[in-house]
Formats: sequence, C-alpha cells, structure tokens
Amino acid sequence: MKNFVQPGDSINVTAPYAVSSGQGVLVGGLFGVAAFDAALSATLEIQTEGVFDLTKEPALAIAQGARVFWDNTNRRVTTTSNGNFPIGAATVAAATSDTNVRIWIDGQAALTPGSIAARVVSLVPTAAASTDLTVTVPAGHLLRISERTTVAYTGTTVTVQVGTTAGGVDVVAATDIKAIASRALTLVDASTAAFTPLPAGTLYVRIAQTGQTAVGAGQLIFELLPTV
Repeated sequence: MKNFVQPGDSINVTAPYAVSSGQGVLVGGLFGVAAFDAALSATLEIQTEGVFDLTKEPALAIAQGARVFWDNTNRRVTTTSNGNFPIGAATVAAATSDTNVRIWIDGQAALTPGSIAARVVSLVPTAAASTDLTVTVPAGHLLRISERTTVAYTGTTVTVQVGTTAGGVDVVAATDIKAIASRALTLVDASTAAFTPLPAGTLYVRIAQTGQTAVGAGQLIFELLPTV
C-alpha cells in the first residue's frame, strides 16, 4: 500500500507544556504518553496505544474496566467525564489510596459529533484565576458554547475567549459572561470563511475570572453540532 505512512502507535507532536517521560499529554484530539522529557514547544514522541500507569485523581477509587478521562487542567486521570477527555479504560482496579491507575489508552481525546461536555467554573474570593481548554472541531460541525449560571456572579468579571492558539482571541475576543445566563457563543469550523481558518479544527478556550469579591459559579456547555 503506497499511501501507508506509519502504524500510528507513536506520533510526534509539539509539547504543549514541559513534559516528563511517562506523563500523559493531550494535544488537540490526540492523547498519549510521553516517551521522553521535553520542553515547551519541543518535538515530543507520544505513545498512543498500550497499557500505562498514570497519575490519577487523589482519593478516587476506579473499578477495573471503568472508562477513564484526562483532566488536562490537573494533568491526571479521572472518572469524571464532564469537561474532560476520554482516553481509555482501567485494566486494574485502583484504590482511593493509590497514586496511579493502570489504563489502556486508545489515543482518542476529541469530542465526537453530538457529544456534550461541561466544565464547572468556580470563583474564589479575591483570587484571580484562569482555565484553558482545548476542543477539536471536526469538519462540517459547529461548536456551540453555552453558559449556565448556578450561583450568581457578583463583584467580579468572568470572560470567555477563543482562539486558534493557546490564549489567543482571534476567533472570539474576551467576552464578559457574568450577567448573561444561558449566553450562547456559536463557533464554526475552518470551512466557514467568516472566521479565521482553524489549524486541524483545534480551538483554545480560556475562561478567566478577575477582581473577585464574592463567589460565583456556572457551567460552560460544549456541543458539537453538524452543519447539515
């Protein structure tokens, strides 16, 4: 087969942060385990198939066969699907006292068409914070981001911005959402000329909170919708 490139069990990527050998790495719609240490933006080989021991969420028990997800904010395995990325299943049960969990990874981390993921945004008084998410939008799909307030935002500014680079704002500039319940931002893929072309359909979403004087909380709901 003359168009065969490689088996695909290992892939070279650009390190999204400083990575240690054996650490889980999420790059757009790809998840794998680092084959060696790498600095930010360096070329890194990740293993996308196999069974690995990875750091898990503390005090969490995981049953054998349970579906597991990658918490890219804390860079660890969890069983919480909301706002996180599916990476495989546990091959051995892990107790609450265990630091790691043994999992089989399938290299699939992108949201699939029709799926929904939610990220809970919690505000801490007087402490500014930001959360960065990466979402892969397949060709022919819209990405809709809706905000649902669960605790009123007061004395603070909460913004959402979207770009084609981490921290960028070339798709949607920082928009204050604190007073707008159920605000929807509908974003499109690279095939729509009205927006900046997206490299491989990857969007970077930053949620930022500043000037807190009181607690507020909400959810960002991510939906992939077909355009046809």
